Amino acid sequence: MPRETESVDAILLSFFDGIGTAALVFQQILEEKSWKGHMILWESDEDLAALTKEHFPKADHRGDVDNERVADLIERLDAIDPGRKATVIIAGGPPCHDYSRIRSSAPGAQGLEGSKFVRFAELVKELERSWGRPQAVLIVENVLPQNKADIRAFEKALAAQAVMHDSSDFGIISRPRVWWTRVPWQQVSHRSDCPAKLRWSTHQGVPRVTFAVHPDKIDDFDLGGLKWPSVLLDRVGVLPCLTTPSESPEGRPAPRSSKGKDKNMFTDKSGAFRLATAEVKEQLHHLPCGWTRKLRDKARHRALANGWHLRAAKLFFLFGLLSTEAGALRPQPNPLGCDAIGCMVRIWESAPLLNGPGVPTLADADDLSDIVDPYEHWAASQQCRHSAQQDPRIEPGLLQWLPVWRHFRNVLPEMRRAVTRAVEELVADREEETAAWFRQCPPHIQKAYYSQSGRASVQVPVIRELATRLGWKDMTIFKPARPKSDVSQKLTGCLFFRWK
Repeated sequence: MPRETESVDAILLSFFDGIGTAALVFQQILEEKSWKGHMILWESDEDLAALTKEHFPKADHRGDVDNERVADLIERLDAIDPGRKATVIIAGGPPCHDYSRIRSSAPGAQGLEGSKFVRFAELVKELERSWGRPQAVLIVENVLPQNKADIRAFEKALAAQAVMHDSSDFGIISRPRVWWTRVPWQQVSHRSDCPAKLRWSTHQGVPRVTFAVHPDKIDDFDLGGLKWPSVLLDRVGVLPCLTTPSESPEGRPAPRSSKGKDKNMFTDKSGAFRLATAEVKEQLHHLPCGWTRKLRDKARHRALANGWHLRAAKLFFLFGLLSTEAGALRPQPNPLGCDAIGCMVRIWESAPLLNGPGVPTLADADDLSDIVDPYEHWAASQQCRHSAQQDPRIEPGLLQWLPVWRHFRNVLPEMRRAVTRAVEELVADREEETAAWFRQCPPHIQKAYYSQSGRASVQVPVIRELATRLGWKDMTIFKPARPKSDVSQKLTGCLFFRWK
């Protein structure tokens, strides 16, 4: 870490730092970007604080978050970065026990541990209101809470958008978590320097982001003599999320999703079932092997189960930092002098398809489906508003394209006819290329695309060219299909013709 007399590019404020995953991610990013940075870490557990002091001796270690004063923190930040030019990253993993679905009746923000999340959000709000700096890059993580209204509440408290992500994207272990960030997902996903391709869906009403990345390879892990569970060897799924050890000698019931599933168990050389060692768990979360070796065994397993998946966290950090950097200007539509398809391409490039959550889709305060407790259900129902009393929400894609439609509405009919003629001409020009593509397709593919005229009924080469011009990113869909077995071919053909 640089001395206070040196300028810094970034400052990390890591609250509830645990085993230091956020600090490790920050350190990696500093090295990759050749930046200078400084860390300020908060952790109340003495053993975990000692661990992070060993790993990050030059960082500020400030103990319990509840003892922090905003004025003192601003004074320290100004001492590190007097010019207030450094990018500040606020990371936090507040205690999740009071929000967890494993508990039969989780108290949420009303619980002793859950209330720490509330006080943390209040601290962040007061800090940003008082420090005279640009808004921070925010990375906050927690479990998917039992009461989804908590998600919306912390969105408002942190001025952030919540998305759900599962580390199963990386192919080894599941870890579904909610991440609150200020990433403008719809804008960054179209940038050429985007850290990963994004796919969007929903999970129980929460926007879910999937990172299209290369999966981890099981051969890269050192299992210390253990054998992978059959769920991975047979490629039928991923390992369930790590859970914390029980506080009582009787142990804790297994999660509902893994009860009776021996396929999730590691085995030793004799074939006996074994739990993953701490060293294996570190690797499952992409931590260096031995990162937590200074902790006692039970505390070590608990800390790893409470920690972040490093590869997932790093992507959120990178997306957060990307939103602070200026991207390339969008080309403005200028259809003059273009052919009809070129005109459409330029209009499309001026406002590409939105990808990710825009207007928040969470109606958590009105969604009572996940509330089990009848008294909590009754209390939440008193706050519900009829849809007729709520402000209308326009779908983001429609809101984006209305100005484009308004600008071109007088010439749209002619533009549609011109595009139709241009596509027809393109199909005619590519007839020989399409025929050659059709001949090289396997028989079962030819049957799927066969027309009574004996020609291909789907102009794949033409579609590929149009997709390329329009900036379609996933070109793997146009790769030749792999040969299938006779049974698979018959099944595919049967399903296709039944659908037809």
